[in-house]
Amino acid sequence: MRGTPRGAVCGRRLTHGRLVDEFELIRRCFRERATRRPGTVLGIGDDAALLDTGGLPLAHASATAQLSAREDGGVAACRVFGTALIRLAARAVTPRWATLGLTLEACDPEWIDGFAAATATVCDASGVELIGGDTTRGPGRATVFALGTETALHRPTALQPPAVAAATAVRLSLSTGSAEHAIADLVSVCSDLAVRGAEIRCDDTPATGDDARAGALEFIALTDAAGMDAILAVARRRSLATRRFETNG
Repeated sequence: MRGTPRGAVCGRRLTHGRLVDEFELIRRCFRERATRRPGTVLGIGDDAALLDTGGLPLAHASATAQLSAREDGGVAACRVFGTALIRLAARAVTPRWATLGLTLEACDPEWIDGFAAATATVCDASGVELIGGDTTRGPGRATVFALGTETALHRPTALQPPAVAAATAVRLSLSTGSAEHAIADLVSVCSDLAVRGAEIRCDDTPATGDDARAGALEFIALTDAAGMDAILAVARRRSLATRRFETNG
């Protein structure tokens, strides 16, 4: 997770009366919080990550979010990581690694700490290791690439028309203390449903701190009755809002 010194987030800014460079930021806020996972040969802090997939194909999905100083750092992290992880799960792939591209206009220690803490929690809850990325200075933006390995068992089959098909919308408020674990639950359910052929679309509407969508993660799943029951079970356990908006049978 490196960038050029010229583009460093905090390299020329004072934080609590002392200079904080990019590499200290990475070490203190991200590297020390990352949990090492099997298959990672080189991870965060190196110029490039090196992964051992055991010969399995590597799949990825990405998400980009606009950042605002008015939005809590933890909420922003949950939003961008949650979207990327669910998009990968929607391809019937279990996420294993992630990279983060983080661009900030200023070095706000409290915001960065909240972002890093939520990143560590959502990654740990989802069994994902943050293996690198880049930090630069500029208009606030975060891009996450979620990576996972595909196996024959995880390749989706064609959706068989069930007796009742339902399109269910799920909305997760990211301002709650359990948002990171709710994301992990949804990632697991979405991966299982995708294996069975369900169609899952994560909302990719750009969100900012001024937008009501900024504090929420939304996706739509077109699945059968059993799949809908699995989603609703997570929703009840995590107090998520759901809406069944279309049926056909």
